[in-house]
Amino acid sequence: MFEPIVQHTPMKRVAEDILHAPFLSKDFCQTLFDFAKSFEGWESNRQDTHYSTHDCHLKKHAPVFYDIISDALEEVIFPKAASWWEINAFEVSDMFIVKYSEETQKSLAYHHDESYISASIKINDDYKGGVLNFPHKKYDNSNLSVGDIILWPSQITHLHGSSKVEGEKYSLTIWTQQCTK
Repeated sequence: MFEPIVQHTPMKRVAEDILHAPFLSKDFCQTLFDFAKSFEGWESNRQDTHYSTHDCHLKKHAPVFYDIISDALEEVIFPKAASWWEINAFEVSDMFIVKYSEETQKSLAYHHDESYISASIKINDDYKGGVLNFPHKKYDNSNLSVGDIILWPSQITHLHGSSKVEGEKYSLTIWTQQCTK
């Protein structure tokens, strides 16, 4: 069995209040990609928002993946981000794979998330376009590798969207809330 998480994950600031770190291993991303390609229960507008996505909710449809990723986020990534921003602990509230393709969702309009801190991870990179862009922060994820994570405070200051994709793009989105424990 391969290691799903890249060990000794350094975190750095890549734009105003956007943090980056290597996170998921390429092998684990390939396993997520294979799962996503074979998944047949995609949902649209599950979150009942004006910026609907074509997604697969991991806690519901792939709880093993959800548990592995949540545990690693809450043990490795979130404490570093909380320390960086000098905020209290936070935890996963939702985790979903978003599928972009000609047949489903080609892009995502600019929006703010309904999340305390949001995160995004590229699962594959064999597509064109599909760039996650933060126009006010002058940053996009085009140079990130598969498995890398970016995190940002999401409700007010970090407007973002994804450009039109050619091919199929799969990305993992994580939403959080302040810890309730």
